[in-house]
Amino acid sequence: MDFYAEVMWCKKCREYVNYLQSTESSYCVRCGAKVQFFREEDLRRIRKLLRSDEPAKRGRSKAS
Repeated sequence: MDFYAEVMWCKKCREYVNYLQSTESSYCVRCGAKVQFFREEDLRRIRKLLRSDEPAKRGRSKAS
């Protein structure tokens, strides 16, 4: 992935932004706030999609 194309979510700017990464955290290049990989709404969608891709759990048959 290209350095300039990689972005993370900034809660303060309320958008995906470029960031600077230190050894402990990553920070928004615009405002300096800590950033996270995804905004909460996107994270919920990702989790929902991952759950829908799981195969249905099969119950035990009555014979066993």
